[in-house]
Amino acid sequence: MKFLKAITALVLFTLICVSSAGASGMVKFHIPEISNASVGDTVDATLYANNNLNPLISDIALTLNWSNGVLQYEGTTFTAGNTKVAEPIGTHLLTINIGDHTKGIATGDVALAHIKFKVLKPDNSPIEITVDDVIDLSGADLTSTATAVDGLVKVGTQTTTTTPTTTTATSYLDPGYSYKIGSMESGAWQAFNMDVTSTDDYDILALVYNQANNFELYVYDPTTGSVVTSATAPYSTENNLNYIWAVSTIKPGRYTVLVHSTSGAGTFAFIHFYNRQPIQRTVGTSA
Repeated sequence: MKFLKAITALVLFTLICVSSAGASGMVKFHIPEISNASVGDTVDATLYANNNLNPLISDIALTLNWSNGVLQYEGTTFTAGNTKVAEPIGTHLLTINIGDHTKGIATGDVALAHIKFKVLKPDNSPIEITVDDVIDLSGADLTSTATAVDGLVKVGTQTTTTTPTTTTATSYLDPGYSYKIGSMESGAWQAFNMDVTSTDDYDILALVYNQANNFELYVYDPTTGSVVTSATAPYSTENNLNYIWAVSTIKPGRYTVLVHSTSGAGTFAFIHFYNRQPIQRTVGTSA
């Protein structure tokens, strides 16, 4: 449970509260392709913001996603911004937060950060960019107009010599999760989709929010018109955060998640944890 709480807290803490106002121009985030990487190499994925905005950008929040098991995150060196945070979530997600509330982020094709990855195996991996927030110096929210071009790491083949081994097969559950972040005014509702696949063994639904707010969580099945599970009272409180948990075995399909702010304007993070079927892994020693 502590591991799940750590992930939910990290997601929540990456949120940036924004306001809206007028602005002009465009911004495109991109990572140039990396070709001919080899297994064992450490590669530099450079994140750029190509923009002509006026007023200039003051805050950027992005999420990067890559192929789990192909690339291993090694670290980030920033080249822009006064406030800068790179926070890994699990093994294949990274939140990037960059801010400069005085001078702003310069126009042109500006390098924001150098992100290092170690290549683990000979497969290509995209580096997907999700734009979470873009705010300019006037406070205008430019998130909906920002675009992104994903990066790509191309890895060559690797020749290996196999040593005979004595192995013992063990089974384990391969965990995964997806998440949604948002904010709303007191009394408001927010709805979004949640997909459950046929291979899910169980589902843990988590809602995390600040103690200054109160939220309710409902999972609604649009095919039957019924609520399949809900949670309206905090399961636990820790580090000034409330945790709502709903554990349930949910049949495969698409569901509607409803989040209700019963008091206080605030920010929340909804996370769907799930476990897929056991996967065989072999371990052993040389013969």
